[in-house]
Amino acid sequence: MQLSQDQNQGKFFIFSYQPGAINVNQTIYSHSIIVTTDAIITWPPQTIVDLTREDFAIVAKQHPEVVLIGTGERQHFLSAAILAILIENNLGYEVMSTAAACRTYNALVAEGRKVVAALLNKN
Repeated sequence: MQLSQDQNQGKFFIFSYQPGAINVNQTIYSHSIIVTTDAIITWPPQTIVDLTREDFAIVAKQHPEVVLIGTGERQHFLSAAILAILIENNLGYEVMSTAAACRTYNALVAEGRKVVAALLNKN
């Protein structure tokens, strides 16, 4: 899926997503990543069942207004234990497919929001 190519205020813009390939600033990532306006961070979990408390400690260090959690090709709901971690860290969050998270990230960055996209690249 090709996304809008309008540049925005952030350094990192998601140009496209397809399963196994996230294109950020014309670099293709085949693994899970965290995208902020200032950084691309390799994210250890590959699927929703791999998520741990430590994975969200990485996200919390970014101090976002909102975390977009892309769960792969389809939206999957997070476990109560993972949701508790987000709530304990006072993180606003949205859970959606990775494609939807990529689109939403671009829109929120264009609005000047401090957003983090935590993108799982496999189902």
